[in-house]
Amino acid sequence: MRDLVYKNITSNDRTRRIIASLEDYSRQGLHTTVVRHFICIVRRIKDAANYANENPQIYVFKYLNNKSQEEKFFCRVRGSVCITQGGNLFLINFCHSVKIKVEAEKVLK
Repeated sequence: MRDLVYKNITSNDRTRRIIASLEDYSRQGLHTTVVRHFICIVRRIKDAANYANENPQIYVFKYLNNKSQEEKFFCRVRGSVCITQGGNLFLINFCHSVKIKVEAEKVLK
């Protein structure tokens, strides 16, 4: 069986957007949960020179436990991009994350 939950949240002034999904399913004796988030914030700026030094950040975590038969994986990417539209300069900050958990299905006796 597969369950899927999807959320798309946008602020009233359209400067903040959050997209999230949760996928939960079982197959071949494994129970898998996948959670994804994408957050995007848009701001108008006057000078891009102040934001040029921001570097993207990547964080990766992996966990494996053979005794409890579970595996976890987490990855997060953060960064920013400067764009122009209609003569205006905008800074877009974003954060994307994915969390995966795989575990053996528990047998009820």
